[in-house]
Amino acid sequence: MSRGLGDVYKRQGLHAARKCLKRLRALLRLLQKKKFRPAQKAYNVRLRDIGMALSEYRDREVIAVLISPC
Repeated sequence: MSRGLGDVYKRQGLHAARKCLKRLRALLRLLQKKKFRPAQKAYNVRLRDIGMALSEYRDREVIAVLISPC
């Protein structure tokens, strides 16, 4: 069974979201100041957790594609 165009857009959106999260985390590291460090760490943890949740979703999507009949 073939996947629809909506699935392609969903996967592309998921990939774009993960890339944006990685860039945000990198930007936070670059802008890090001592007085903002506790807030930066909290944001970093939140962004990391969101990224991990998206990774789990992406992994499930990949597994579903791999085990689905052609």
